[in-house]
Amino acid sequence: MIDLHTHSTASDGTVRPQALVEEAVKAGLSTIALTDHDTVDGVAEFRSAAEQTDIDAVPGVEVAARWYETSLHIVGLYISPSDPDLLELLARIRKNRQERNARILERLDNLGRPVSEATVTRAAGGTVIGRPHIARALVEHGHCRNSREAFEHYLGRRAPAYIRRELPLPHEAISRIHEANGVAIWAHPVGIREQPYSKLRRVLEKLVDVGLDGIEAYYSEYTREQEKLMQDLAEKYALVTSGGSDFHGENFPDIALGRGRGNLEVPDSIVRPLQQRAGMYATACS
Repeated sequence: MIDLHTHSTASDGTVRPQALVEEAVKAGLSTIALTDHDTVDGVAEFRSAAEQTDIDAVPGVEVAARWYETSLHIVGLYISPSDPDLLELLARIRKNRQERNARILERLDNLGRPVSEATVTRAAGGTVIGRPHIARALVEHGHCRNSREAFEHYLGRRAPAYIRRELPLPHEAISRIHEANGVAIWAHPVGIREQPYSKLRRVLEKLVDVGLDGIEAYYSEYTREQEKLMQDLAEKYALVTSGGSDFHGENFPDIALGRGRGNLEVPDSIVRPLQQRAGMYATACS
């Protein structure tokens, strides 16, 4: 059993990278990727911890990209975490995120729901601060009962404190992942925000045109029908497949490492094609 989409305290998860490996051992995983949002700060600790186990620890990252009025996420797997061009892109994204966070806090203050920056930083505990941490701070300040309520009333896309992020275009995210010897995967094309098949296909075709390698065909939010759709699309466009739980620890306590909401099964057989695709980029860059 494998899990190629997880988060640690380096971004918006609640489990340290070392402890993530320990949890993977308990869960009986053979391969796990750390794919924190817009940072690789947890990768060194993650890989060091895995050296003491039989687990294959895959260095990864989840990069947010702009798509018209919304966004999509590209997961990079088997990346070189010290690649300077990738690091520059991630630093730029994090800087823009920090500026956005300040504007969200200003809006919350204007709405009569003040949240201190110190509380948000304490809730984050890592290098990447995002809306989940602001949501936890809203709860700590007594403005909301839980994080779900915080998103519904203040932080969600149509809520009054929401501010859109400034993000790179998909082709830049994909090219930087390739330059870092990584495989570029479209994360959760369906599941979080379901969209019509025709639109999904059009977006996929544009991403393939700019170098996308694969899609997540296995994900905690998928129905069996959606999983089959992703597999069919991967075959149609000659893409590799990936998948994982999108584990965040206590921030999403109903999603378990490797098992999602209980019925996730990411097959070991997808690892070899991913490794081969990554090997192509490593050879090209050498």
